[in-house]
Amino acid sequence: MSWVQPVSNLLSTGLQAYGAFSQGKAEQQAYEQSADLITQSAALEKEKITREATIMQGTQRAAYARSGVKISGSALDVMLNTASNYEYDKMIVDYNAKLQSSQQRYYGQQAYSQGMFKVGQSLLSYGANAFSGYKIPTKTETNTNRSNIITYDV
Repeated sequence: MSWVQPVSNLLSTGLQAYGAFSQGKAEQQAYEQSADLITQSAALEKEKITREATIMQGTQRAAYARSGVKISGSALDVMLNTASNYEYDKMIVDYNAKLQSSQQRYYGQQAYSQGMFKVGQSLLSYGANAFSGYKIPTKTETNTNRSNIITYDV
């Protein structure tokens, strides 16, 4: 057996391991980027809700002022309820974004772990194949003509 085959197997295994590692890392980065985009999108959505709330509150104040209603009692309750609803909407957007982004990060960790598992699998497979033809010599003793002769079976 020449040296070419073992070296070729070693290089092939190394490339497989590196490919598995690179794939796992790339998938993890993609999931991280997705999580960041979800967070950014949620921030924009919350800004949109804030603008809508400001417009609605201004519209309510103008309507009350135009009709001569003082901002107290029921009118104040309606305005506070409107503000509360918009804040609640922002909290829901924030909660969903955190949930989705943490899920994406979890998937990224899983992809990275899967890549590392494949690296280990490649290396173990190489080790098993490299030593599959290797025989451990066993010691046998024979007694011929009263002399101790030790031989090794291969």
